Amino acid sequence: MSWTKERKKFVTFIFGSCVAGVAALFIIPLLIERPTCTDKKQNGTEIGVDCGGTCSKICTNPDSTIRIVWERSVRTSESTYDAVAYVENNDNESAPRRVKYRATFFDASGSVITTREGESLIRAGAGTALYVPAIATEKRTIVQTRFELTEVSPLEKVTNQNTIKAVQVIEELFDNISGTPRLTLKVQNDLFDNVNNIDVIVLLYDSEDTLIAVGKTFIDQISARSSAPAYFTWRTPFSRPARTEIQIFISPFK
Repeated sequence: MSWTKERKKFVTFIFGSCVAGVAALFIIPLLIERPTCTDKKQNGTEIGVDCGGTCSKICTNPDSTIRIVWERSVRTSESTYDAVAYVENNDNESAPRRVKYRATFFDASGSVITTREGESLIRAGAGTALYVPAIATEKRTIVQTRFELTEVSPLEKVTNQNTIKAVQVIEELFDNISGTPRLTLKVQNDLFDNVNNIDVIVLLYDSEDTLIAVGKTFIDQISARSSAPAYFTWRTPFSRPARTEIQIFISPFK
């Protein structure tokens, strides 16, 4: 083989290698699946499946962080009750996007009166009341209340903390003059922006710290740097509570 042919083969080989190398730079990245926080795989900077690293989800077992502390039903009429499960979240910076629960109510014989299901936000680093109102019992007496968390989504970093901290109760007035207990709150928004979709739950306790009443209301909007009232009334008379616990619910995620 002549030197000219050898040189042509060498140049062709070099040229082909360069073309293949350039093509690989463009094609290979297209063939390789880039890690995401929703691909159900542990990859990239993640320290768990779709959690940790640059992902917003926290690699924490929610069962060890979120727990039911107590559960109770209170009679509101001859044939209706309200029920509450008090849930604690020990993580100050994270919360699940959704918690689903099932509440079962039993009579003195251990028979199930009724079952209710629902879902709720869970506040970060605070107690959350899972509230089930107006449970009809057909005049049967609830002697046991049992809540269970049927689904707890993964914990995620709270991104709306500034808004949550900026909305607070600044006034509280309870009266029972007419025999109908009534609680009025003044809820203040300290932000320079409007805050929307606010749930407020109140828990009223007697001197032995036993729950005697619970109520919930909704505030559509509190304008910037202003306040809005929240009203609660009960049909069943009871004495002035020894302690009032107020829980304000705003989505922890922007």
